[in-house]
Amino acid sequence: MKVQAFTLSIALLFSFGNILTAQTDSEFQKLLKRAIEVSPKLKMLESKMEAVKNGIPEKSSLPDPVLSIGLLNMPVNSFSFTQEPMTGKMLSLSQGLPFPGKLSMAARVAEYDIDVIKEMISEEKNLIKKQLQSLYIR
Repeated sequence: MKVQAFTLSIALLFSFGNILTAQTDSEFQKLLKRAIEVSPKLKMLESKMEAVKNGIPEKSSLPDPVLSIGLLNMPVNSFSFTQEPMTGKMLSLSQGLPFPGKLSMAARVAEYDIDVIKEMISEEKNLIKKQLQSLYIR
């Protein structure tokens, strides 16, 4: 009878310990979620990742074309195009073409930057969890 009471009390003690552990684990998860939500470094890294994502189309597209308008040997006393026979009018349109493969390589580099920032975010979350665990155990 004493052995049964002893095993029953030990079983109750372990089940009570599991209930407490589950309750503290739930509280810890809430604290961890809140700490991740309010972390300024994580917000900065997420903003940085969005900036890099938004910059990929810009880096992988051709530069803007340039339109130029100019006048040469224009008489300044009358501003007449017919007064001086050497008056020149200039209109030009130019488009820069990068070396083949440069635009696709720039897009790939930006994608690698996104992967690096994702790893930094993951590392910061792990660091927050580690710091919270050390404070929570005390």
